Amino acid sequence: MTMDKIKAMLGKTKYAVEEHLSVYINDEPLDLFLANKLNDAGVYEGMVSAWLLDWHDEFNDFQEKDYVIKQSRLESSTKVLPILLCPDDFDFFCSVIVAEVIDNGDIVIWNRFGSDITPFSADEKELPPCIGKVVKWFTNISPLIFERGEYLSCMNAFGLFEDLKEG
Repeated sequence: MTMDKIKAMLGKTKYAVEEHLSVYINDEPLDLFLANKLNDAGVYEGMVSAWLLDWHDEFNDFQEKDYVIKQSRLESSTKVLPILLCPDDFDFFCSVIVAEVIDNGDIVIWNRFGSDITPFSADEKELPPCIGKVVKWFTNISPLIFERGEYLSCMNAFGLFEDLKEG
């Protein structure tokens, strides 16, 4: 089985002038990876990681932060995890790209990717637990398979589940 590579590195995206942590898949920034796979740079290029919990203090909704952290936890299950957000608003009311994550012991699989299309009301408190419930799944991206330790290392660079150790 061929393993994909995932890591966190400082970099710039199309619309962010300052360097910030980005997820790299097989040495390619995640936003460009998706833009290339989907042949749609206009939509996906420049999106930033949903794991940047303190992006310009704009991601102030603790419920959104808590949801990202909760969905990040590996628990021998399948979850839908926000992975990219629009850098302008950086919240769940803007574009949200998700991955279906399968915790399979020694490996972590991003089984499929999609755009969240959850309908929402003006009540922000209702939105976080609904993200990932209604998704337009992309059909032309193969699953990505990561070694668990490398996956945890990437997530820890963003400060997600720092209390979990390889084991």
